[in-house]
Amino acid sequence: MEVKLDSLIERIKQEGVDQAKKDSDEILKQAKNTALEIVAKAKAESEALLEKTKKSAEQLEKNAKAAVNQAARDTVLVVREKLNLICDRAFKKKIEQSLSVDFLQAVITKIIDGWAQGKEVEILLNKRDVSALGEGLLSELRQELKKTVVIKVD
Repeated sequence: MEVKLDSLIERIKQEGVDQAKKDSDEILKQAKNTALEIVAKAKAESEALLEKTKKSAEQLEKNAKAAVNQAARDTVLVVREKLNLICDRAFKKKIEQSLSVDFLQAVITKIIDGWAQGKEVEILLNKRDVSALGEGLLSELRQELKKTVVIKVD
């Protein structure tokens, strides 16, 4: 009976060891599968994040290029505007220096002489030009046209 008992105990031990080994193998297998799933999921997430980062970087680069292009256009427009202002001031200054009162009187007289011929003439000038041209131009035009000449301030 003792042999049977030892054999039974040995068999129970062996079954316990076998079951423990089987259980540990199953746990190990599940752990490996879980680890593989975690690694696969992490890899997929990292690839998705990498793709998202690449797209974000491409969009950022695209936006930066657009901003640089816009800044270049703005710079061209500002430079063009400034150059126009500088040229406009320079031309106005040169014209003001070149056009004397006598010259303007002669030009206005010739224009009116060609167009007015016997009609009443009305000339519109700004305040500054009225003071500079007014009386001299008025008397010259009256003599030339033998008509009424009215100078108005606009």
